[in-house]
Amino acid sequence: MGLANRLLRAACLLRAACLLRGALSRARAVGRRQQSKRQNERHAHSLYFAPLQMHWVKLKIMIIEEITVTAFEQHARVIGCEQTKRAICIDPGGEAERVVAALERHGLHLQAIALTHAHMDHIGGVSALKKLRPDAQIILHELDEPLYHQLSQQPLWLGIPRAEWPALNFDYEAPPPIDRRWVDGEIYRVGRLAFEISHCPGHTPGHVALFEPTERVIFAGDCLFAGSIGARTCRAARTGN
Repeated sequence: MGLANRLLRAACLLRAACLLRGALSRARAVGRRQQSKRQNERHAHSLYFAPLQMHWVKLKIMIIEEITVTAFEQHARVIGCEQTKRAICIDPGGEAERVVAALERHGLHLQAIALTHAHMDHIGGVSALKKLRPDAQIILHELDEPLYHQLSQQPLWLGIPRAEWPALNFDYEAPPPIDRRWVDGEIYRVGRLAFEISHCPGHTPGHVALFEPTERVIFAGDCLFAGSIGARTCRAARTGN
């Protein structure tokens, strides 16, 4: 009887040990699943909120409003700094009232009329915009100044009869004086925006492009057209000089 009791006791202890090992194994498995779930939740949380965190770190501060003007369907652009409300208008080809409406809509102060070059479809609205915002500087590269001052004759170069100019709003008055001249390589600041100015002759002798590296935006005038390269029209570009 003593041996039978000892055997029964040993069997019970063995079974208890097996049950305990099973319980411990299940507990560890549950713990691993819960830990994995928590890690996945943290990962999903970080993925969900990462764009928001990046948005605050790399906050976009450039306002861009595109205004298509004149029979040429040229795009004038109001570019503003969201934080300081300073702004420029790039290439106002016409319809200055619409440019002013865009400025007022965003609460922007126009510090400059920034010209990439001096063809009529890019400068036709300069005079009217200067009258509406007289504090704004007119900025152009010096090599395009002769072209700028020939604005009133430019429709003739395109073969447009003088009788048609009023209907097309091409009866331009003499443009106002240039206030400032672009310098190749300069940094031009608009609030917290910093534009790198590049002289890129070809379309005109004094053509420039404005590049804002933080926002990764370039305003290239007629150096680039949608779906193609721009148009090289000045003699120096055609001859390779």
